[in-house]
Amino acid sequence: GSVSISSSSISGNSAFNSGGGIYNSGSLSISSSSISGNSANRGGGIYNRFGTLSINSSTISSNSAANNGGGLYNYGGSLSISSSTISSNSATQGAGIAFTRGTVTLDSSSGNVVINDGIVKTGSSYAGTLNLTTGSGTISLNAPITSFV
Repeated sequence: GSVSISSSSISGNSAFNSGGGIYNSGSLSISSSSISGNSANRGGGIYNRFGTLSINSSTISSNSAANNGGGLYNYGGSLSISSSTISSNSATQGAGIAFTRGTVTLDSSSGNVVINDGIVKTGSSYAGTLNLTTGSGTISLNAPITSFV
């Protein structure tokens, strides 16, 4: 099934392993929301495992992960981010976004996408794709895009 989160705040949560704020393995749409102050081993704010995740007009900030993906971790899923900001997150790898397998799309066709914390692709033996779709807004990557094996 599909779940939609709109005009909401998800904050102050923790998980031992994955998805401090949200763990998704289905179809999830997040709009006009804030994901902040959450923590986990992977995916402090959001962990998307083989799911479909769409984030629009939202802020992902001040989340932390002991390993990968302070803001969010996409493992084998489809992640699309538009008109959103990812900032002030922390992790050993990929403070903003970490991904293994799957596809990450940053889409500025309807507004600005700001990533202040960096993006990392993990796992050299797994395919993974980062797409940048430009439009009327801008995509600001204010930290490096890296790949770890």
